[in-house]
Amino acid sequence: MTQKKFDSDEAINELYSRFKIWFSFNDKRNKTFYAREKNATYRQIGSGRVQSVTFDHQTGYENLIYLAETYYKGKYITAIIYDRLFPDVEIRKYIKGKLAPGSVEVEFTAQSKCTHYLVKVINGSSTLVPAADTIDFKKEVQQQLSNK
Repeated sequence: MTQKKFDSDEAINELYSRFKIWFSFNDKRNKTFYAREKNATYRQIGSGRVQSVTFDHQTGYENLIYLAETYYKGKYITAIIYDRLFPDVEIRKYIKGKLAPGSVEVEFTAQSKCTHYLVKVINGSSTLVPAADTIDFKKEVQQQLSNK
């Protein structure tokens, strides 16, 4: 039996991604994929090369739709996309490559499209800390002008 290699980027996706897709393949295997929403790799975050990370939920959602409608089409029996904000609700369901009736379309607003995190180094370890949602641009501009 081969041991599964630990994928640090996949672990971050599992922790922070909003959407996931579950497949039931034709050969009776089941697999869950988490949306790839972040704009930095685990290595970039851990080494401190990036100061902030943005999770683009809309892009991740569209990538999961691509997996179901194109990449794995014909290879699965059922595919279900879940929004992790509402874990028991099936957002989109595909049966043998076709969208099932009753699927919900997700509407994204500017505020719900992305989640921002700051990379903080605490005791030599990088941690993602939620960034403030609201930015007072007037205050930021005044602060930058006063620093010059």
